[in-house]
Amino acid sequence: MGAADLLVAVVAVGILIFLHEAGHFAVAKALGVRVRAFSIGFGPALVRVRRGETAYQLSLVPFGGYVMFDDAQPPSPAADARAFEAQSAGRRALIAVAGVAANLVVALGVLVALYGAYGLPTVQVRVASVVAHSPASAAGLRPGDVLVRVGGVAVSRDPGAIPAVVAAHADRPLAVVFRRDGSLHRAEVVPRPQAPGKPARMGVYLQESLGYGGAGTWWARLGAAWHSAGSMLSLLLVGLGQLFTGQVAPSQLGGPVRIVAETSQVAASGAPALLYWLALLSANLAVLNAIPFPGLDGGRLAFLLGEVLARGRRNVRVEQAINLIGLVVLMLFIGALTVQDIARLHP
Repeated sequence: MGAADLLVAVVAVGILIFLHEAGHFAVAKALGVRVRAFSIGFGPALVRVRRGETAYQLSLVPFGGYVMFDDAQPPSPAADARAFEAQSAGRRALIAVAGVAANLVVALGVLVALYGAYGLPTVQVRVASVVAHSPASAAGLRPGDVLVRVGGVAVSRDPGAIPAVVAAHADRPLAVVFRRDGSLHRAEVVPRPQAPGKPARMGVYLQESLGYGGAGTWWARLGAAWHSAGSMLSLLLVGLGQLFTGQVAPSQLGGPVRIVAETSQVAASGAPALLYWLALLSANLAVLNAIPFPGLDGGRLAFLLGEVLARGRRNVRVEQAINLIGLVVLMLFIGALTVQDIARLHP
């Protein structure tokens, strides 16, 4: 993990946080709501610049950010029509959901840019290793070869069909087309069972990876980006459900340090891998912020729903106190994850 990759990781994650908060900020400004502060990070401000009624700042604790609309003591709607609390529940809901929406738009936009620049995603199946004295070894396959066709199957379209195709050609020649050093090659492999009663095998260990370069129109690339974004959200929601049901241990979670470390590792793999990872991170931010927990966007939306159901009867001070407690709990949780991340990096 080089210094340049680490810098790219920190900047990239910071941009995602900035864009999330910019969603809240932009909608609030569009609705004419006063914004007191726009901060990346929490705690004391390291750098602060005031422009008009808003202070823009970079704060000490880089665990997220916030947009502050009013002072702790909210003014009455009659006194200040531009105060956040003076807005209707619908307008406040739009501001609250804007951060999540921004992250979803960013995830989709990054995927569109990725597929536009590098082509449609394709699954690459690479030979990780070749068993000595195996049919694949005899046919000349080597580690690093990328399988293109096995028999009549296009590997990028149906990589899961390879074992069945190989097994169906027991002791019979099987045409294998592969790419090596940018050139296509063809070999004939005669799969053999490793033991009596076992299915025939070529004698290779394969590794799947996501590649790019598939041809397609811009509409096809937009559709692929939409599909990929939907798949990301589905996987993240399933993972979140597994966490709350105890199927995933909290020890498997990662905090800011781990996110930056993994982003740095991905950055070293090249721009396509980094772009896909950033889209995933942005979708992750959207899902996490949508959780109905005090201090998160989902928590604010939950309070707004309660306000609507209660027909406006609410205690603003109590609500703000609960949100503050929720934020403190989140900070403590993130701090614990940070300690865990550091322990992993430096056992």
